[in-house]
Amino acid sequence: MEIKKRKVEVNEESSVELYPLSTETMEILKKRGINRLFPIQAKSFNYIFNKNDILGKAKTGTGKTLAFVLPVIERLIKKGKFHTNEIGRKPLVLVLLPTRELAQQVSNEFELMKGNNRYKVVSIYGGSPEYPQIQEVKKGVDIIVGCPGRVLDFIERNILNVSKINVLILDEADKMLEMGFKEYVDKVIDFVKKQTSEENTDKNRRFQILLFSATVPSWIKKIVNEIMSNDTVTVDVTNISVDGNEDSNDRGNTRIRHLAIQCAYPQRTALLKDIITMYAGIHGKCIIFTETKQTANEISMRSTISDMCQVLHGDIQQSQREIALQAFKEGRYRCLVATDVAARGLHIDDIAVVIQLAPPRDIDTYIHRAGRTGRAGKFGTAILFCNMSDYPFLLNIEKIGNINFQRIGAPQFEEILQKTANSIGEYLVGKNISSTILNSVVKPAKDIIIKLWKKLQHNTQKKRQRKQIEDRDNDLSLNNMENVPDIPECAIDALAYCLIELTGINSEISEIPHRSVLNGREEFKSYLIKFSKLKDTIASNGYIWRCLKNNLRGYESLIEKIQCMTLLKSGDGAVFDIPVVHLKEWEDAIQKLMCKTKDVDTSTFQISAASSNLPELVIPNTSNSHQDFGSNLRVNQQHISNKIGFRQTNNRTRPFGRGGVTRRGRY
Repeated sequence: MEIKKRKVEVNEESSVELYPLSTETMEILKKRGINRLFPIQAKSFNYIFNKNDILGKAKTGTGKTLAFVLPVIERLIKKGKFHTNEIGRKPLVLVLLPTRELAQQVSNEFELMKGNNRYKVVSIYGGSPEYPQIQEVKKGVDIIVGCPGRVLDFIERNILNVSKINVLILDEADKMLEMGFKEYVDKVIDFVKKQTSEENTDKNRRFQILLFSATVPSWIKKIVNEIMSNDTVTVDVTNISVDGNEDSNDRGNTRIRHLAIQCAYPQRTALLKDIITMYAGIHGKCIIFTETKQTANEISMRSTISDMCQVLHGDIQQSQREIALQAFKEGRYRCLVATDVAARGLHIDDIAVVIQLAPPRDIDTYIHRAGRTGRAGKFGTAILFCNMSDYPFLLNIEKIGNINFQRIGAPQFEEILQKTANSIGEYLVGKNISSTILNSVVKPAKDIIIKLWKKLQHNTQKKRQRKQIEDRDNDLSLNNMENVPDIPECAIDALAYCLIELTGINSEISEIPHRSVLNGREEFKSYLIKFSKLKDTIASNGYIWRCLKNNLRGYESLIEKIQCMTLLKSGDGAVFDIPVVHLKEWEDAIQKLMCKTKDVDTSTFQISAASSNLPELVIPNTSNSHQDFGSNLRVNQQHISNKIGFRQTNNRTRPFGRGGVTRRGRY
């Protein structure tokens, strides 16, 4: 069956500024770092915006989702079609996709472009409770993104009304055909045609159809010829890469390097960690395909990569699948172990390596799996484990898929060390660590350099008695600084970078975060005040308050910000919290106080930052409401009550959940 004649677009300009986008959309694209459109987006934008039907042909990972999201929402916004305040409104856009994961990803793309609640998106798919989806649809919706089965079910039960559909989008249409959704999709199209024709008396007002598919089987040709308009536009970028350059007319993605490693099956799982380190570095993401659910479970639970992987297969509940995918996308896990069925429709653009533990059943499956990497203009690596008997199949893949396998061996220990070191170096060079964070580890870095220098210097002296060696091992203290050369600051900073990476903290933060050592509250810093010349032990917080007010004159309002004053059991001091927002003012006040060396009072106490190694504290009698806690009595009592699991209610201490009125205000 031939596809009817249609126009072919020639506009290939890609800068987003050349397209009729709203100011809010431009701001969203700018924040996302998008300043140009990929070929499929650029070539189809104007036709979709002008309501032409589209047959889009493109490889996975070329930006098909944004290709229809952007022009569709811009046209509907420009025409004022979205009425977000209208309860019970019917959807204007319906997107059908083959898998739940793909539906979630397309829905997320719509959400990213929503801006200031310009429209409402609802996802409809099986494997999740239908009641929340039904409630959202009944409240009113502008865009429906879903899988054919659940969407058809909602239409047939009159939950979903499609009479107002303005745009019908079929994404990954060839995959829907492969997965047996042909009958469902045909029925959904029939419902949309029927309900929209009943709603619109004007026959010229028809809904737009956007069909995206990597291939064009006979079913898709039938949709194009019988349902889509006569001026349907075909946009074919299967031979164009995302940077606009010509690719050869083959099935293989030129941005993917294909590697084959011959290895006995029992040893393959043990090699995974080293393979990932060699080809994905220390932070790159990886998908591992297995043939069975049992193998996937074994890798995720009993292998060298168990601590850095999540598993996806048919027995995993939908809620857990979503959690696993989200954790993988956010980088909390580097590896995703999946069966082929579970991984269908996964569109994640930053996959560095795809590993297949065994050759798949057919060539199309291999190409589909390998296509999870090398997406959105990035380069990737596809690694296939095989036996000697699998080589004829590999030759067949090379011939039909027009790709070339490079044979590799098992990674060697020295190679792994070098690759790991290089990956760490490249990663550190690309990081920007704030001076605040860097300075916090400069002293440990310098100490390490001195100790290692002394150790290595002694190791170069070959003639040593055992006793001398033992003496040397016990003499690595920093007090012995003889013959230690001057250490360049850049060397200290370089080691400090490494130490920060080893700590695992978020080195991108600009300021050191603080939390109270008394109760763990964020955005508070704790201080210790300790007295050295006391005739009697401190009996109440009032002594501390008076001391601070007498010595920090002019900072009375700042002193009122102190919270959770808690006495030391030794009777010579207290610990208290300062809100981080007042931290600079507080430190300035303390600095001025300590400079008053002639003042008798200032020589009797010292104020310093409290560490987690707290001295023993006093738990005051919270039933006594006449203690001098100043305006912070409620906060202090709340702190003590939190420690023992009670709260204050009308001069009585009761467990949580027993009623009463929480005391507030001044005392």
